[in-house]
Amino acid sequence: MIVLRDCVSAGVFGEAYWFPLLFYRRGRKMKLLIADDELYMAEYIQKLVDWRDYGFDQVFVANGGSMARDILQEFVPELLITDIKMPRISGLDLSAF
Repeated sequence: MIVLRDCVSAGVFGEAYWFPLLFYRRGRKMKLLIADDELYMAEYIQKLVDWRDYGFDQVFVANGGSMARDILQEFVPELLITDIKMPRISGLDLSAF
């Protein structure tokens, strides 16, 4: 799993943005999980980029750490974009999961 930290300050994912494209070129479709305790922000990130252009055929949005943990267990996404400060389960806990 790839974890991009502080994507907002990097400006739409900055230099790390190209990395998932390497998997897509090999014909491998990927799953993405966006987790934030503020659902509007997770949905904004989901709509900000056309994820299919970068090889993500499934984009999951989780409203909090507990829901994100369940999605991580069930679907095993290749990329996790998460808020670090969330109640109960933080983004750092998710990235270590």
